[in-house]
Amino acid sequence: MPDDDGPLGPPLKSAVRRFRDHHHLVVERAPGTTVAERYRSLAVNLSQARKTDEGQIVVITSSVPEEGKTLTALNLAVAQAENQATPTLLIDADMRRPSLTQFLEPPAGLGLAEVLAGSVSLENALTRIENSNLWVLPAGQNTNKPLALLRPATLEPLFAELRRTFRQTVIDTPPVVPFSDANRLGVCADGAILVARAAHTTKPIFDRALDSLVGVRLLGAILTDTSVTPLDRYYYRYDESNPYASRGAESA
Repeated sequence: MPDDDGPLGPPLKSAVRRFRDHHHLVVERAPGTTVAERYRSLAVNLSQARKTDEGQIVVITSSVPEEGKTLTALNLAVAQAENQATPTLLIDADMRRPSLTQFLEPPAGLGLAEVLAGSVSLENALTRIENSNLWVLPAGQNTNKPLALLRPATLEPLFAELRRTFRQTVIDTPPVVPFSDANRLGVCADGAILVARAAHTTKPIFDRALDSLVGVRLLGAILTDTSVTPLDRYYYRYDESNPYASRGAESA
């Protein structure tokens, strides 16, 4: 990463980590597959949708768990960062059940929760992925009440800093039907992408998710798990575990 990034220049002193060798990292592990190319196409489409010179912030969410939103956010960010002119940040905004840190080696500690609480600066919470143009802001300390942190007074100055620092920011959020985190974040972002899973997401629950995104600009929807080749299916399969199974919805 060069030192002369101009107004968009992520800090170079961030902690450096690498991605674990994980089959879900399709863009990195299987760059020639159909799925990887779909992520690159999505990255290009989002870049073309940017209306100002400021950095773009996009929320990735789904209606319910196990629809592929985290994998979508992860691979989209990797695809965006392939362009050396696109310093990219991936944020894990699921402060109840963080998931992105499982892909990092070593696992990260400080993150979004501490930044929003004001106990650490954004610069000191960032992790840079080794030999890449991608930074990660982990979720940080688990909390059962993230909505107390997701308020305009804390989000607006943070988002302003993100726009100055990164060309693209991708935010992975909890599902929108049981939780309202995505709505809080989406209102301050440039928009949201709603992920649905083929043969899994029902129309009623998808419609409910759309209705839940009040005041959020919907940039589009993505249908996952539609790979057409055996190789693509291998690289885009899903874990069966559901981290939300025993969690109740948090009231706003």
